Amino acid sequence: MNSIYELITVISKRSEEKTIIRYIESGQVKEISNKQFLMDIGYCCEYLKDYWNGETKGKHIVLLAPSSYEYIVVILSCGLLGSVIIPVNNTESKEVIDNIVRFSDADLVIDNPKNVIGRDKKSVLDMRKMQKDLEDELSYLLFTSGTSGKSKGVMLSQKNILTSAGIIDTYFDDISNMRPDIKFSNCYIMLPLYHSFGLALLYAALIGEVVVDVCSDLRMFYRDLSLYNSEIIACPPIAVNLMMTDILRGKLESWGKSLKFVISGSAPLSPKVIDVLKANGLFVALGYGMTETAGAGTLNISCDNPLSVGKSSEKTDIEIRDGEIFLKNDSVMLGYYKDEEETRNVLNEGWIATGDLGSLDDNGYLYITGRKKNLIILSSGENISPEEIEQKLLTSKDILEVVVKEDEQKICAEIFCDPSKEKEIIEQVKIYNSSVPMYKRITKYVFRNEPFEKTSSGKILRK
Repeated sequence: MNSIYELITVISKRSEEKTIIRYIESGQVKEISNKQFLMDIGYCCEYLKDYWNGETKGKHIVLLAPSSYEYIVVILSCGLLGSVIIPVNNTESKEVIDNIVRFSDADLVIDNPKNVIGRDKKSVLDMRKMQKDLEDELSYLLFTSGTSGKSKGVMLSQKNILTSAGIIDTYFDDISNMRPDIKFSNCYIMLPLYHSFGLALLYAALIGEVVVDVCSDLRMFYRDLSLYNSEIIACPPIAVNLMMTDILRGKLESWGKSLKFVISGSAPLSPKVIDVLKANGLFVALGYGMTETAGAGTLNISCDNPLSVGKSSEKTDIEIRDGEIFLKNDSVMLGYYKDEEETRNVLNEGWIATGDLGSLDDNGYLYITGRKKNLIILSSGENISPEEIEQKLLTSKDILEVVVKEDEQKICAEIFCDPSKEKEIIEQVKIYNSSVPMYKRITKYVFRNEPFEKTSSGKILRK
């Protein structure tokens, strides 16, 4: 499946009364049938066509709102009309939002998706009047939330996103064989839809007839899961870490009695978190990818090897060149918006230089050891990946967060922890130092009493 036109055509052939999406309103679960979904897409398409007198193709539409049922309708409608959808984190600062709106050449900003689904006239979704041949054209403009704080406009096609969704569905087929008790009945998508992995999971659910449980407010996810009784949750690492804490406190029921499968992405999970979840009967999958690959690159579907991000699918090629991970499949982006030079720097004959450092073992498992741009280069000529050291330190249950950096040609670890654990951590650092070569030893450490600032995807912001 390579286009939204194909996806909507498939949905239109399914049972009209079957539930496709659920959302919560006034404390009650509302169910949307395939019939209602298609009708609402029809309303939205008519609104946008009227707005531009039928000239919708190529229009840039910024979607600036929390995730919602109507948000999903707008995204699908823009795909049918040939418009470029630009989903933006509505919690960003006004300055950041204004810069994105200006840089992206926005023709329209939608801050309340309900307003474009008026339902004030009869709606018939006429697929004969929709755009068909858009699979390789610019359809999504997503802005990265890099750990440096600088964002780029990533251009993606419908084929890019749907390829990523198809890869996820392939992995899900494998999971069904491993855990027949997981029926893929419904999935609570907590990952934001302004991120490529969230979008890819949304489309994977729609393709696979998995009911989408909408998360409109991250602060309400306990309530949501209790009301939805979701079988699957797709969530950021911060939520998975909270889940582990609740399990250790005997509060697993807070996450709903039906929960069986946890899928996460955007940042690593520590082995101790994975072990706790699996010990309590939860199936865990961890995705690796980037905005530039429309989300899915690899998926570790069982986390039996928790230090790996998994194996590539049959549709994905991975190579390690001078320590850097290169990836090739049909989900690789079209390029960076208004930045041909940077596009040339990372794209070559379908391959993308990810900027991540890593390795492949003999069984095809991929390991991430750091970011190329974060390398610490000492005067001795040694190259050190701070993430590699951070991962080893995070095996300690006492270290909550850590950033390793260079300070006056010394390896410095800045550690967030409970102040009462500082002495124990100092001893743990000594043990770490005794196990590594001299140049990898931590010779300076700083303790902090609050978490690090993070990007919208949950990654620590390196400064």
